Amino acid sequence: MQIHSRYAAFCILCLSITALLWRLLDFFEEAINGSVKMSLGPLLITGHNAAIMQIAIITVLLFASCKTLAQLRGKKTTCPPG
Repeated sequence: MQIHSRYAAFCILCLSITALLWRLLDFFEEAINGSVKMSLGPLLITGHNAAIMQIAIITVLLFASCKTLAQLRGKKTTCPPG
């Protein structure tokens, strides 16, 4: 996805880095305390499934941040095959 406005790309970068830092701090705090969990209303996921979901969210946010940063710096990014 190509973002045509540098301002929009900068806003996406700021939001994705903020969300990434929040998710990392939350994940490490829960991992240290030994109770990794995710909840959304009545839905509660704990244990390994919650850890896998949090790692997936962190990975997506990291990818979005790196891709947007590369676009702001003027470099073309490509996804690896596979």
